[in-house]
Amino acid sequence: MKKAIFAPSAIRPYYTVIEVDITSAFHPEYTGRRAEINAVHKEFKKMYPDLPKPLEVSTATYQKPQGLWLSASHLKKNVDGKSYPFESVIEGCKKFEHGGPYKQLYKLPPSKAKRDPRVKFRGMQLWYIFATEHEEIVMLPELSEIFYNYMYIKAILENGPSNIEALGYETFTDIFYDPEKGGDTPARAAAQLIGLLRMHEQNCLVEFKSFVKTCYESYEWFKDNDETEVFSND
Repeated sequence: MKKAIFAPSAIRPYYTVIEVDITSAFHPEYTGRRAEINAVHKEFKKMYPDLPKPLEVSTATYQKPQGLWLSASHLKKNVDGKSYPFESVIEGCKKFEHGGPYKQLYKLPPSKAKRDPRVKFRGMQLWYIFATEHEEIVMLPELSEIFYNYMYIKAILENGPSNIEALGYETFTDIFYDPEKGGDTPARAAAQLIGLLRMHEQNCLVEFKSFVKTCYESYEWFKDNDETEVFSND
């Protein structure tokens, strides 16, 4: 069983992934997410004994309050002066073949936003669209990592210490993240933020385009917002 640990990097995209195999360390008789987390952290310490233990950033974390605060389910995202659950905002940014994006989802708890019929039965997702008084972002769903990381990092900076290194952690895990399946995870975004801070690249976080130019080699897939109907009446 392989699990991922995300660490900051000095080069773009300013994070790196360390995979650990917990097959031998994880014993089936000790069931539960806590046992998995402990096994991942134990294997990491074997590999890097001089580094601090990773911080688990999910609802399964035992490292409270920091790990819970940084989990995608508990983090808040400010949108035009109002605070909403981060994961609900992500769901509300999805544009589908037959509707969306649905800003109404911002107000729902993440568990309900993810199961809402408007994100389940409106066809293929075409874009992520996030529009506020200050910026408009349009992103292809196959490049969701870039959109997710930027939104997560901005949420951290809006709601807590400007430098999460102050929490005393350098690496991050998300026990729900499967490295074989991929997907988005707060552990990756948290590591990327520390990487940017350490390389004094935090100014790129002022706007999305600057973030992309700094962290990723290509941004030719940018789409002109004028070509997209930002909000529907659905």
